[in-house]
Amino acid sequence: MNALSSEIVCDRIILIKASVKYIDDFFSAIEQSYSELLPWLKWVKGITKEACKRSAQNYELRFNSQQEFQYYIYDLAQNNFIGCISLQDLDWHHHSASLGYWLTSTQVGKGYITEALSNLEKVAKNHGFITTYITCDALNTKSSNVAKHNGYELIKVVKNDMYNNTIRDTLVFRKNLV
Repeated sequence: MNALSSEIVCDRIILIKASVKYIDDFFSAIEQSYSELLPWLKWVKGITKEACKRSAQNYELRFNSQQEFQYYIYDLAQNNFIGCISLQDLDWHHHSASLGYWLTSTQVGKGYITEALSNLEKVAKNHGFITTYITCDALNTKSSNVAKHNGYELIKVVKNDMYNNTIRDTLVFRKNLV
């Protein structure tokens, strides 16, 4: 199986393979959107630039070994870093994967995640993936609305799931790409 492209050009955005060379943009975006990201992304807590660098190095290794495809999202018009999207939890045998994403606070609600999601789904389908999943906290209505808006079906509610030492429900959405 061929690796996914290191760049995916869309209408208003470009998805660029995660790399250490973009670490300043990545870290700055997390700092700017920290309070909005923290409830949903536990890895954000206490994040440092050095930790971001290690993460980017790990993303590059996982991308190159086809274990996970992490992309940084840049706005084409301004060339601003606006978020991340990844194809993760890859199951090459069953042709399935999960999608994870986040945007900077100032870019939420502008359709960027829908654009990134639909383009990454097309690439995933072209690489043999049949099913994609989105998992989110039941309280994260913005993320669950993205899943619903993009044709994902709620297939499971994991009751009393543990997240960040807190009991919460987790929603699991599925979409068939074929």
